[in-house]
Amino acid sequence: MSEMSWVGCVVLVDCGEIGNFEGKVSEIDDSEGCLKLKNASLDGNRLPSDVILRIAEISDLKIISQDSSELDQNDGKQLQFELETIKEQPASTKKNNAGKRFSTPDQKRNPGNENRKSFKKKNKECFGTPLDDIKVPDFDFEKNLKLFNKEAIFEELRGSKAVSSVKRPQGGERKLRHDESVLEQEQEPVNLRQIVAPLEHTGREYHTDEGVIVPCVSVQLRNKLIKVSENMGFSEAQRVENAALCTCQMALQLVGGSNRLTRRNAHQAPHVVVLAGPNTVGIEAICAARHLANHKVQVTLSVPLKTEILVQHLALFFHTGSKLVSNVSDLPKEPVDLVIHALFSPEEESTNQISSQLTSVNQWANDNKAPVLLLDPCSRSRMLGVESKWSLSFGLPLIDVPSECRTYLADIGIPKGIYSAVNVNYTSPFGEKFVIALNQ
Repeated sequence: MSEMSWVGCVVLVDCGEIGNFEGKVSEIDDSEGCLKLKNASLDGNRLPSDVILRIAEISDLKIISQDSSELDQNDGKQLQFELETIKEQPASTKKNNAGKRFSTPDQKRNPGNENRKSFKKKNKECFGTPLDDIKVPDFDFEKNLKLFNKEAIFEELRGSKAVSSVKRPQGGERKLRHDESVLEQEQEPVNLRQIVAPLEHTGREYHTDEGVIVPCVSVQLRNKLIKVSENMGFSEAQRVENAALCTCQMALQLVGGSNRLTRRNAHQAPHVVVLAGPNTVGIEAICAARHLANHKVQVTLSVPLKTEILVQHLALFFHTGSKLVSNVSDLPKEPVDLVIHALFSPEEESTNQISSQLTSVNQWANDNKAPVLLLDPCSRSRMLGVESKWSLSFGLPLIDVPSECRTYLADIGIPKGIYSAVNVNYTSPFGEKFVIALNQ
């Protein structure tokens, strides 16, 4: 078959008792002694898949055609001769010829064979060397260790001014929080006095994490600030709602934030008890309880004394479907996640009368093992011994308030111009936050 490959020929194969196969030659593997036909049929019946015939089983083979053109009888005889030759090859010869096909003029002219041989030769040269033949000299540790003069290096480090030692904290130094740097600061934090109030209305001072000084002010100055703000258009409803939102935001973080309030954690919703008194701080607490309920927190609202100023806000809270109680006996017996304490208000400090209901609820808060968040702490809170872990002041902290707990400050949205109207030079210390920590 000059200028042609045997692959692609349509042949008729006589396999004796098995039958006569007809199909196109797709592969001849002399290493295995197999002939593969595609589009094959057996005794005229079309077969669903290709057929692999062992050359030893072939009795006779005839070439019918290739590419729809008739072939020479000599071509069929030549193919028959090659098949007979494979049959007669010993097993060792077939093994050595593994992977080879019949050589034809087309394959001899194919440069790909030469390229493959070249690649195999290069791979053998690169990867064919045994690992035992590769000689690597042993590393002389003692010789190289002598080249390192440790004493000279240490002397250089001791005399260098670039190396600064970290000072150990002394007994009287302040402990660092988790968000503060352990390394010693070269300079003391800058104290920024950007809130200045009249001296007769100021007390001790706090400072923020950024070094801004926040003074405590008197109840009289706070009440005057609220009155002036209402006259200038900042209504009580706006002030209350802003305070409630800040309270809700802080409470959500205290009960776990995104770690607790997720769809996957719906069966472990945090339980918060809100204690609201008959005053402005109590109203702010009721509004905060409504916001918490909207964020899928289990809320129990306790209102020991229901007064007319609470009716509207209680009606809104009622639509959340959360629990509302009046008696101490109805409060949870087991510890809860958080208690928001809002029974007393700075506005009531002029009155000495404290109802027994408020005292009983306050005692329940102290007896319960849950941590307490005290809203807008005042001197009355300290006088009654409210045991709180955190406290949240609104606008500016007040003088003579509990200092044992961690203190926070909330921005309730009063503009600096209203502070100026009561002789307070005010620049907001909040930055990007609505609730900030105050350090003593």
